[in-house]
Amino acid sequence: MIKDYKTIRQIANPLMIVEQVEGVTYDELCEIELPNGETRRGKVLEVEGDKAVVQLFDSAQGINLAQTKVRFLGHPLELAVSEDMLGRVFNGMGQPIDGGPELLADAHRDINGMPMNPAARAYPAEFIQTGVSTIDGLNTLVRGQKLPIFSARYSAAVSAIRGVAIRSTAGSFARFENTTVLSMAPVRLKSSMKYSDSSNVIPTAANTTAKFSPSPRTRAFTGYITEGQIILSRDLHRKGIVPPVDVLPSLSRLKDKGIGEGKTREDHAGTMNQLFAAYSRGKDAKELMTILGEAALSDDDKLFAEFADEFEKTYVNQGNSTNRSIEETLDLGWKLLSILPRAELKRVKPEMIEKYMK
Repeated sequence: MIKDYKTIRQIANPLMIVEQVEGVTYDELCEIELPNGETRRGKVLEVEGDKAVVQLFDSAQGINLAQTKVRFLGHPLELAVSEDMLGRVFNGMGQPIDGGPELLADAHRDINGMPMNPAARAYPAEFIQTGVSTIDGLNTLVRGQKLPIFSARYSAAVSAIRGVAIRSTAGSFARFENTTVLSMAPVRLKSSMKYSDSSNVIPTAANTTAKFSPSPRTRAFTGYITEGQIILSRDLHRKGIVPPVDVLPSLSRLKDKGIGEGKTREDHAGTMNQLFAAYSRGKDAKELMTILGEAALSDDDKLFAEFADEFEKTYVNQGNSTNRSIEETLDLGWKLLSILPRAELKRVKPEMIEKYMK
């Protein structure tokens, strides 16, 4: 039986402590009814005796300790599922945000999913082509990899499996033809997020040999227990560069497992390392030029500065509709490297230069 409580004792946004509760459990969903009739939601983070710590999904503004009602719903957050979800866009609560009709659910599923035996996880080693050069060429993904995408204020956790379009607060990200987002909620990272909240859900995103399909789970994630991260740059977004991937701080810890002969191409590792090094030096040269003027640069530094500009204009800035094959991405990398003196290409083998530099 659902009971209303008017026993809120403390609020420290986004946390709220409710006393004199009975039968409340961890992860249980609750509704908070304000005196004006507005309803907000939260979930139970911790229960100790007759006290429950609730994490608010919305702001605590307007919550009156004496007059606000809290009711615990007896179940965790559930997601309405149906084949009609395909091609639709939803917020973190599973509500449509694409202007389409409400979903007619075939079932409601607990978003917490099933716990996974780590031993059942297949080792990630199969290259995934997303069509995005900054990912395929420089931060290569493999099937089953757990990777978050971060903008300046928000994050979304991704498992590379099937296909979805991603939109970020730093701009549109482009379409991943071979990836699936298991939690797309753009949630503000909060100090209340516990390590266990991430560690007990992120493993469900992995590729597994076990024969079950974990349900999606909406969580705020950190990058600490994922296998890399993709960083989106507001500076690149302001320049009109799409997708605005900041390649230097981005990282895929499993990229070496998915590249090379038989997976992508034999020259992949060398061009990847050379492009990283050249872009880094080019950005340093541009920064020096801003401070001291172009006259302070050597001839080589000027070429690296030119390379950095062209790299952002052509390699990074491919738009949302361009789907590049890995061969196109690698060939474009060689075209950009041809701007530089061959003597500066120290991270690629001479035989690779002779074979692929046009």
